[in-house]
Amino acid sequence: MFLTLHPSAITATDSFGDTALHNATYKGCEQFVEELVQLMTEEQLETKNNNGQTAFTIAAAKSLKIVKCLVAKNKKLLSIAKDSSQMTPILIAAKKDRWDIVRIRRARANCGKAGAVVTEEQLETKNDDGETALTIAAANNLKIVKCLVAKNKKLLGIAQDSSQMTPILIAAKKDRWDIVRYLYSVTPLEDLMPDKGPWGSELVCYCLQAKQFGNETTLNRIKFSALHIIYR
Repeated sequence: MFLTLHPSAITATDSFGDTALHNATYKGCEQFVEELVQLMTEEQLETKNNNGQTAFTIAAAKSLKIVKCLVAKNKKLLSIAKDSSQMTPILIAAKKDRWDIVRIRRARANCGKAGAVVTEEQLETKNDDGETALTIAAANNLKIVKCLVAKNKKLLGIAQDSSQMTPILIAAKKDRWDIVRYLYSVTPLEDLMPDKGPWGSELVCYCLQAKQFGNETTLNRIKFSALHIIYR
């Protein structure tokens, strides 16, 4: 193989700062990526191009197979953000609706392997739009929401910067009442109280507007509204 005979070619870059691994990832050449990864060190996998991207941040929007291959060699790639946007790979995948990559699914089709390789602190990382993976997922993916909350419950209270909307409000705004009900069931009551901000009252407004309330009310569930409007 050429690269075996000429190992310096592995780290050679083009005018964009892309290595052979970057270019193979862009093109989705999965087999070639696997061959390159076998020849590269962990540090070489962390190389960024002129746009501040590792091959992993590129793969996060494109290929689950390449993501698995790279993570197997170097788990530190999970926390290396793209320079310009400060988006971590999990945020990039979420933004591109690649929930299979967010899960980093193993052989079984179950929730869960994001928690095996991503720390609680990494899940709190925000992109340049002020979004966490949970605020993105709250708009459309209940399975990922459950997976992220199971790993880090502090995400429930982290609002998107620009809108100051928490995940439960984002789900309500998007009419994802299955996600709202789940988030409501795991959100601490104190987070909905007036002294914590307007989120509780805003949730009540969204639910009333959408007629998402039960036949029975429960007093004092949310003290300022005296309504328990979500089905439990």
